[in-house]
Amino acid sequence: MGNVCACFEPPPSTTEKPAPSTALPTHTHTTSHQRKTEQDAEARAMAALAAQERSEKFEKSAQGRAARAQAVAAAKKPSPAGRANEPVLKWQMGG
Repeated sequence: MGNVCACFEPPPSTTEKPAPSTALPTHTHTTSHQRKTEQDAEARAMAALAAQERSEKFEKSAQGRAARAQAVAAAKKPSPAGRANEPVLKWQMGG
């Protein structure tokens, strides 16, 4: 009585390939990693667009125009030390 007979199914064949599984793939780490990578790339793209829009808005604003004018004026003005690579403040030890 301990044996169970599967009378309605043919015995499994060793030459047949098993039926494809409809279960989720066992490599969920790579799919979740790919999904995370895609989400990161999308977030970076959106952040870049937002930063570009902020930059354009700043350049058009009064503060942006003033900052640009100040940078141009500072570039035209000679450095306080007289030479471009010379430090402004000089100090000595012990003296």
